Amino acid sequence: MNEGTPEKESNPLHGLSVFTNGMTDAEISTTQRGAMATEVRYPESDYVNPLTLPVSLVQPSHYVTGQDYTDAERLAEIAESMRTHGWRGAPLVVLPDYAISYSGTHRLAAAQAVELEEIPTVRLHDLFEAVGLDLDVICDKWDLGLISDRVEILNHLPDDVRQAYTLDDIG
Repeated sequence: MNEGTPEKESNPLHGLSVFTNGMTDAEISTTQRGAMATEVRYPESDYVNPLTLPVSLVQPSHYVTGQDYTDAERLAEIAESMRTHGWRGAPLVVLPDYAISYSGTHRLAAAQAVELEEIPTVRLHDLFEAVGLDLDVICDKWDLGLISDRVEILNHLPDDVRQAYTLDDIG
């Protein structure tokens, strides 16, 4: 495990089971995202936010991702789902000061394609803070750039948090 990343035993937020905050089984559903991840549904929304981070609703055109490539077939499937159901799943993890999304290349493109008015986002700094890490300190200590060193930065987060916020496939 990287220095600066809490050990699983000492991290009180490790394991998605602690993110359920006493919710009943009816309030929790499971979804497939390459690996199984626990999804917490909130009555006012249809997005997943297991750390209950502050969510900002923004226009999809406000952000770009660091990935130029999109799979046209996957993009079409997500767009069709968004036409029917709107936004589902985790909010995009963003750097608002740079208008960059760390996650959701296909979801962001699909939201733009179907002209969703708003999409949920959470700040990368808030995600790190929620698990007891200081993103700025990590970047300074390891000489990491927020934009250029995405993979190295995300490796400091616990695996279950990366999965829950769809950051586990960034590489």
